[in-house]
Amino acid sequence: MKKTIGLCALLLTTTLLSAQTDDRDDEKNRAEIEKQKIAYLSTELALTEDESKTFWPVYNAYQEELKKFREFLIESKKETRESDMRLTEAEMDRHMAMKFNMERQKIAVEEQYYQRFKGVLPVQKVSDLYKAEHGFKKELMQKMRERRGAEDGVNKQEREQYREHDQNRESEPNQERR
Repeated sequence: MKKTIGLCALLLTTTLLSAQTDDRDDEKNRAEIEKQKIAYLSTELALTEDESKTFWPVYNAYQEELKKFREFLIESKKETRESDMRLTEAEMDRHMAMKFNMERQKIAVEEQYYQRFKGVLPVQKVSDLYKAEHGFKKELMQKMRERRGAEDGVNKQEREQYREHDQNRESEPNQERR
């Protein structure tokens, strides 16, 4: 009994520490991606010192506004997935109406910040900003695919090794029977 309780406590502690480590890793990854994005945008926009002083506070406020929408959409998708089968038609309809309303609000925020960006940057650089954000996302997704592909390659190699091992084990008894 004591062994069982001790084992359960050890398992719980390990799980909690692992979750905390994952959260810290996620935060580190987000911070690193954010640094890379700032460097990428700075390079692509070729901001002057004066432009940088006025642009970055506006851009950071813009990102904070967009973060609220992303968090809502993530939570909304999670809730929908978890309760999709249990929602009534009326509840699903309300959920979809709320999602469309959030999308309209997001567009309003984007238009508002477009005007603010034009107040601190020439229109060409504002246009370049949107292109650079898209370019950064594209590169980030490509890197993630490459990393996932590399991981899949390792996993594929391990699976092949297990298959070979299993095939060898299966063929051994057949040889003994002959």
